[in-house]
Amino acid sequence: MKKTILLTLLSSCLMTSAQTPSIQHRFLAGDYWLGQVHYVDQANPSRNWSMPWGGGTRDLQLIGNNLLMVSCNDGYQVYDLVSRTRVAEFHNRLLNGTTTARRRADGSTWIGANQGTNICIFALNTTNGIIRSITLGRLKALRMMRFTADNTLMLSENDGATEISIMPDVPEAQRIVRRFKLPRSRNSYMALKAADGTCWVAGGYAQGLFQYKPDGTLLREFKAAQPEGFTNWFYAGFQMLKNGHIVQANWTGHGAKDFKEGWKLIEFDADGKVVWHWHVPKEQAGTINGILVLDDLDTTVFNDDETGILKRKP
Repeated sequence: MKKTILLTLLSSCLMTSAQTPSIQHRFLAGDYWLGQVHYVDQANPSRNWSMPWGGGTRDLQLIGNNLLMVSCNDGYQVYDLVSRTRVAEFHNRLLNGTTTARRRADGSTWIGANQGTNICIFALNTTNGIIRSITLGRLKALRMMRFTADNTLMLSENDGATEISIMPDVPEAQRIVRRFKLPRSRNSYMALKAADGTCWVAGGYAQGLFQYKPDGTLLREFKAAQPEGFTNWFYAGFQMLKNGHIVQANWTGHGAKDFKEGWKLIEFDADGKVVWHWHVPKEQAGTINGILVLDDLDTTVFNDDETGILKRKP
């Protein structure tokens, strides 16, 4: 009890001293360790809630009608944010190793999985029939995938991010469009292609958020200077906001045995300065790997980040 109180007080001090006081967010945070999604409204804390969704979940997406789609180990699940209940799910042993799931505006669902030494991408129709598959034998350790405005896929994999063509009948040897290599240790988690053609990559254990030129040249790195005893352990999911800021999740372990203390969410402005962060005791939110800032988003409509910024899909 004393430890919890101490951590709460520490959290309050950090929130006061290291962020812009005027910034308050309303968001969904995916909690890998506790197997929950947390809804946080900083302006109205009485509205906060947590909902269990099982373990191992990585990807999350707002697909309209107040529905949240999340990946699971062999498919996906859908939760109603109003009733806070699971309303749909799809599992298929052919999709074992799933780490990422993305719904498209046409109703199709795309699944990314690690299977053996390959990364496999599956396209499902509106009735969950597998209509296409892509196998990539030269890449490994897929985390997230994101569609781009060029109708390509940005894959976060072991060495960084790889943009691939999804056009039918393209030979595997010709699928890779370009690569964005991490400058140091591996396991990138998520990548987005911005409207200006640059690519942003959350570097995982590289403990940084990296921006690249369209040709793959590294431009700059964002990394938070955390207080003593806190660490940037693994930069996981992130979101680009309409004001040019980026909110980055800092995952800090699978569970109690390897937990590391660190700010769970970090907001960088356009120059890489930390202007906000969120941190609560691990008993309230264990380890955060996914973030959806809801401030100006409408959860009743389909949202997508094909242009980098998460927004309503026309």
